[in-house]
Amino acid sequence: MREVLEAVERITSQKLNIAEASRREGDAVMLISDAEKIKKILDWVPRFDDLTFIVKSAIEWEKKIPHQQGEVS
Repeated sequence: MREVLEAVERITSQKLNIAEASRREGDAVMLISDAEKIKKILDWVPRFDDLTFIVKSAIEWEKKIPHQQGEVS
């Protein structure tokens, strides 16, 4: 999550107001993602695998969507 937030700050040149809190009951201690198994089994290759590109395109897409007044995106 920190990597994503850092990418958002870097791309937008804005400092986010990030508040870290203690883990909640039921939250995982650690999450690890590795797509190698699904790549091998399904012969799958992601179209996009660069976090900076993914965050940048998500921000650009978000800016294009008309939002209702007062709606949080």
